[in-house]
Amino acid sequence: MTQRACWECASTIRLTPLTHGRRICVACRRRRHYHPEKCPRCETVRPLAWQLDDAIVCASCAGVASIFTCSECGREEHPYGFYRCARCFLRERLTELLTDPISGTIHHRLRPVFDELINADRPQTVLWWLAAKEARYRPAAPSRHGLRNA
Repeated sequence: MTQRACWECASTIRLTPLTHGRRICVACRRRRHYHPEKCPRCETVRPLAWQLDDAIVCASCAGVASIFTCSECGREEHPYGFYRCARCFLRERLTELLTDPISGTIHHRLRPVFDELINADRPQTVLWWLAAKEARYRPAAPSRHGLRNA
């Protein structure tokens, strides 16, 4: 029988199906994705959300596909969006920023910069840094009386 509420907090908002008719809400899903734990069965650190016997385990131990995997690369690490990881978002953004519009490729002198940033331990931090830099150097918006912040 399918539950109509989150198995963890009983919320009925934005539910994702799990196994055995259980569902998980967006808040619990996010919390479990951002705070992985050691699986009691395989002892790897992963998001746990599946009931197996009397324990909450990872998707592999439950024998199901994980709802936490990135739709692009298939990994569970570095959550950023609902369906993509920070590393995939970062790869897309860096490619956008560093690709030469004429050749359509990243210049060979910029390749080490790309590689270093894409392989950062915490890609979320690089994304934050890029967003902060873009906001800081964005041209001032025009107002009724000319340019603001000029």
